Amino acid sequence: DDDDDGDDDDDDGPKPIPRPTPSPTPAPISFPPCNVCGNGRSVNFPEEVVEVDGYGIVECGDLEQDGLNRLISPDKCPLIPQQINSVCGCNAPCNVCGNGRPVGNPNAVVTFPGE
Repeated sequence: DDDDDGDDDDDDGPKPIPRPTPSPTPAPISFPPCNVCGNGRSVNFPEEVVEVDGYGIVECGDLEQDGLNRLISPDKCPLIPQQINSVCGCNAPCNVCGNGRPVGNPNAVVTFPGE
C-alpha cells in the first residue's frame, strides 16, 4: 500500500468465505457392452449414417463405439441390429451375393437342387 498509513491492506474488508466442497458426481451407470450388429459381428461401413429408434441419426461407427463403451442400455441393444444391418454392413461379404455385397438375410435357409 503506497499511502504510508502503516496498513498493509491484508485485513481490510470481510474475509472470504471458503466455498463448500462439492459432493462427488456419481459415476454414470455402466451398461454391459452392446454389439450393435449382433452375434459378435462388426460394422463394415463406419461412415454410413443410420437412424435408430430411440437413439436418433448417427454414424454407424459412432454407434458401434457407444455400444462397446457401454453407453447403450440392454433394453435398446437387441433392437439395434435389425435396424442397422444393411446400412452399416453388419453382414460379412459373401461371394454368393457377388461384388462383395453383404448377405441380406443371414438367417435364411438356402437349398440347392439335388441336396
